[in-house]
Amino acid sequence: MENKTFEIQPIFSSFLIQKKLNLDTKSIKNWIEKSSHTDYKIPLTFDEDILKDFYLSLKEILDNLHLALGFSKNTKQQFQEAWVNVDSNERTSLPHTHPASDFICVYYPYVEQGSGNLEFINPNSAIEYIFPQSRENTIIDTHNLFNSKIWQVVPENNLLVIFPSWLHHYVRQGNSNTTRMSIALNSKIVSK
Repeated sequence: MENKTFEIQPIFSSFLIQKKLNLDTKSIKNWIEKSSHTDYKIPLTFDEDILKDFYLSLKEILDNLHLALGFSKNTKQQFQEAWVNVDSNERTSLPHTHPASDFICVYYPYVEQGSGNLEFINPNSAIEYIFPQSRENTIIDTHNLFNSKIWQVVPENNLLVIFPSWLHHYVRQGNSNTTRMSIALNSKIVSK
């Protein structure tokens, strides 16, 4: 009898990390509210005392990711820039990348349900032509990493998301009267 099992091996992979952190979101939210005034984007300096635990947690996760991806032990992750986003449902973003960075980190200290998903576009742009995915015309029953044109992350309080900087991403418009607070951070691989 013929063996009908086989292995599907992903190639040229991207990745997405989602991890719940155990940080004091109430204090971070209060600090953001006091800092934001009318600005929806607040630059960070990495010296914010209220974010010390966040920076330490993120450094440990990035160091582990760095090793897990097989990068040289003569290199390390270095924080480049960071900022706080305070968005209402009216604000969305256009698909974009962060070409001067290697990894992008997004942490949600406070989100209201329905405040807009983080969406990623498959870097294989031909997929939408090979596997049609319109509401009227689809050949896909179950979306997965092999056939999806878009991947969504639903923001949650205390959720950290890390992904490679080459992935096109954007924030979809959320429900009315909802707020989403996020901390975005870019990291770069540098020599030790």
